[in-house]
Amino acid sequence: FDTGENRLTINPSGTVIFTGEVDSDNSNDSCLWSGTPGNVQLIGREDGPLPDLAGEFFGNSPFFSSDTRMNGAGNTVFRCTRKGTQPSNGIWSGAPDDPKVAALTGTLAPDVNLNYRDISKNTLSQTNRIAFYSSLNSSADKALFAGPPDNLKKVFRYGEPCQGIP
Repeated sequence: FDTGENRLTINPSGTVIFTGEVDSDNSNDSCLWSGTPGNVQLIGREDGPLPDLAGEFFGNSPFFSSDTRMNGAGNTVFRCTRKGTQPSNGIWSGAPDDPKVAALTGTLAPDVNLNYRDISKNTLSQTNRIAFYSSLNSSADKALFAGPPDNLKKVFRYGEPCQGIP
């Protein structure tokens, strides 16, 4: 490990997920790991292959460590950058050894008929549901999405009427 700051989340069973950097001779030094003491596995590494996206790779400084979460069941959600794509981020969720794509910038967002433009502020429930914000047409056009990673729905979109407020 390098001396860089490592961010982490720990669940009730003692499994951690954390970001960190390795001291290496090349540029791929930002990493994401998960596990228990003595049993830690690498989930991803800068410039390494992206899970669930054949032929795509993690981007530079790929992990948004403040949005890396793990629930009591050991499932995770993390947001990261993709190399060579614009816009370039996405969210993966699931078991640390087999995370699946939940949302990618540039792909169609549910219930709004627009593409995700930028994804931020993701979280994870104890029942493996995720939630996150995404800008759509512009940085000011945002919506909140939530649900199971494979069946997300729009919760609200900025500019729409507020529920329960006349």
